[in-house]
Amino acid sequence: MALRLLLPAALALSLSLAVGCGDPGEDGLPQGLGDCPEESTVVWATVQPILDENCSNRCHSSVLDGGDRQGAPVESNYDTSAAAALNAEYTWQRIQTGQMPNDEPMSSDADALTIREWLACGAPE
Repeated sequence: MALRLLLPAALALSLSLAVGCGDPGEDGLPQGLGDCPEESTVVWATVQPILDENCSNRCHSSVLDGGDRQGAPVESNYDTSAAAALNAEYTWQRIQTGQMPNDEPMSSDADALTIREWLACGAPE
């Protein structure tokens, strides 16, 4: 009898823990990169214009220096695929929590999710 009562409770707990990994944060964007969707078609050509608009043209470009970078670290650039793929988890965390971009909002949640998918899939060319 006790086993019949424990089974539903254990199932509910395991489901809540599994779902928690991708739960939206306060702003509605999922936490963590998650897994690459099998049907993903996002490649650098898809994400580059989004990164240009939201990151590279604002402060994270290798051609910007000094005050033009708005405090972005010199080694933190998003104007090439390889550079943008570095520190993927950290990049997503900063986007998901609204810390990036820091001068105005991300162009859209859809654009943010495209960046997330690209990073989760290993930043394919």
